[in-house]
Amino acid sequence: MLRKIVTIALPVAAAAAAFTFFPARTAQAYPASCDSAWEACMAQAASLRDRVICNRAFEQCSGGAIPPNAIDPLLGAIRKH
Repeated sequence: MLRKIVTIALPVAAAAAAFTFFPARTAQAYPASCDSAWEACMAQAASLRDRVICNRAFEQCSGGAIPPNAIDPLLGAIRKH
């Protein structure tokens, strides 16, 4: 009986404790309004310069975070020209 507790119950209890201590999803460190403002800015950006301005505005809003998918739109803009 003790062997079953050690081999089954103890690892399950350890895993449950780990999942409660380390959440599956990390918390967002900046306001969600930064994301929506960045997306609106990128939708209206007509040039690469405008996109850089959007990225800088996002970094100021979020406190230095990298914009979400910042590289993909820039590469897409470069490939179109």
